[in-house]
Amino acid sequence: MIHDILAGICGKGHVLAADADGVKPYHELFGAVADNDSTFEAVVLPGNTDELQAVVRAVTGHDYSLWCTPNAAGNGAVLGPAGKPAVVVDLQRLNRILEVNTHSACALVEPGVTYRQLHDYLQDKGIPLWVDSDRNPDHSIAGSICSRHYGYTPYGDHVLMQCGMEVVLGNGDLLRTGMGAVPGSDTWQLFKYNFGPYLDGLFTQSDMAVVSKVGLWLMPQPPVYRPFMISLPDEAALAAMVEALRPLKITGAIPNTVAISSRAFEVALNHKMEELGGNRPLDPTTLKTITGVGEWNVFGALYGVPENVNLTWDAITEIFHGVEGAVLFEARDRDGDRVWQRRSALMGGMPAESNSPGMLDHAAGVNLTAAAPVEGEAAERMYDIVNSVAARHGVQKLIEYALLSRTLLQQTYLLYGDDHGPAIAAAREIMQALTAAGYGLVGESLALRRVADDYYKGTGLHDLAGRLRNAICA
Repeated sequence: MIHDILAGICGKGHVLAADADGVKPYHELFGAVADNDSTFEAVVLPGNTDELQAVVRAVTGHDYSLWCTPNAAGNGAVLGPAGKPAVVVDLQRLNRILEVNTHSACALVEPGVTYRQLHDYLQDKGIPLWVDSDRNPDHSIAGSICSRHYGYTPYGDHVLMQCGMEVVLGNGDLLRTGMGAVPGSDTWQLFKYNFGPYLDGLFTQSDMAVVSKVGLWLMPQPPVYRPFMISLPDEAALAAMVEALRPLKITGAIPNTVAISSRAFEVALNHKMEELGGNRPLDPTTLKTITGVGEWNVFGALYGVPENVNLTWDAITEIFHGVEGAVLFEARDRDGDRVWQRRSALMGGMPAESNSPGMLDHAAGVNLTAAAPVEGEAAERMYDIVNSVAARHGVQKLIEYALLSRTLLQQTYLLYGDDHGPAIAAAREIMQALTAAGYGLVGESLALRRVADDYYKGTGLHDLAGRLRNAICA
């Protein structure tokens, strides 16, 4: 019955049964979810906000769980309540760039708009504004914001740079947040906060509503952009480098998101499976044959006018040279190198091309993100936890740290083949160990959504979120 209702709203060509041709990507996206006792019965692709409102009313009104994905890439996908059959709402047809304000450097987009799409639009129009992208150019901008993902320019905190939302509530009503709540307001994408309680955060990492529009700030192209890479030989150098970077991040001397990735992470990001001999997990011998990266690799950049950039450069490079074993590289040192090309593009406001996707782009896996102070001891301890648990379960670990102002984020990927069980088991143990050590879980892949929720049960925060959800979705 629900299939016919949805077809009447969006047209038969935009509704798929769970066993129809073309639903394999949705089964892959939602099929590895741990602790999930729901299955989806249909996939629907609304083409505009009116259709989306009608779809939400139909799904919730017939007591289905509403699952959602912003586009085919699947980032920002959301699971609704477990325990009942579901309908998947794919928002990829809501893919309009609604506005780019060149005077105030901001944009308003629908959830299906990708980083690549907005970047190409700015390039085609000759608009000197940058889009801060995560590693996949085909990810949804709204999906990244709602997942609280990070990018690599000075605008790398995507939630901080988000301004104004429009969402569809569980009853199908539209809600605009921030200054969009004020009739006739012309500052919806300029001022984040409305009068009264600030609500945007309720709709990130949340199933309380479906985002139909999102505003974001864009970075003006700077006069000078000077990226750099530092290779490090071991964990001791990693800890020393994190200590060296802390004051540089707090003061803003290095304004962008500084990434520190493991050798295995960079290899998996930039090399195809066939280049690696089909190894999974990557064995140490294979890893050592990949040249041009250290055991740990730091990526950062300076931006601004030439005089300031040169002055800051002289100051920070002296600090870097004080870390034993650190080797500093600039663009002239990495000509034609694929690691440099991808990382310098991301730090320079250009979505990294995925014409030659690496193993990480197509390998099956789960990921989780934990937050810690920007301290070398924390980086080492987090690594030790992940390393020991992953080894015990026999799964490949890939790690990237990200330094955002006063926070050290550790993003861990756990890869699997045909059986996701060991990776899920390892993720459970890692979550428990990191939480016990005081490193709070702040993000996870869809497959771990139900598992991650357990770590906040019984807290005042979790209880309040539950009451809010019941009120909003009623």
